[in-house]
Amino acid sequence: MDSLRLTLITRRSTKQRTGISAGKERPDCREADAAPFVAADPVASLPGKAARCMAEIPAIALNTHESETTRIAKIVFITATADIHAEGTICRTDSVPIRIRKVLDSQYPSDDEVLGLLLARVKELKAC
Repeated sequence: MDSLRLTLITRRSTKQRTGISAGKERPDCREADAAPFVAADPVASLPGKAARCMAEIPAIALNTHESETTRIAKIVFITATADIHAEGTICRTDSVPIRIRKVLDSQYPSDDEVLGLLLARVKELKAC
C-alpha cells in the first residue's frame, strides 16, 4: 500500500487527508478524537512510527476478522464478509458498478447495518 485515505474525527470537524504516504508522512495524532476503520487494516502495512501513532488514536474498527487494526481499536465490530455474506456493489477496473447478491448466510451483521445503527444512535443522542 503506497498511500491511504484517513478520516480523522475531531470535535471541530471531520477531516479527510488523502494520499498520506505510508513511509514519508504520518497523521498528527494529537488533532484526532477518533478514527474509524471499515474493512481495512492500515496498521498492518504502516511503518512502526505511523502504526504507534495510530494506536494512540481512539479507534473504531469494523472488520470480518481479527487484525492488527482491530487489536489497537477501542471498539471492534465483527461483520459479515461483503459480497459473500452480505450483498453489495463492486466496481470493475473500468469503474462500472456491479451489484452482488450474498452467497451464504452469516451470524454477523453487514458493515452497512452496523454503520446504520451507529448513525441512528448518534442522531438519537444528539436530539437529547
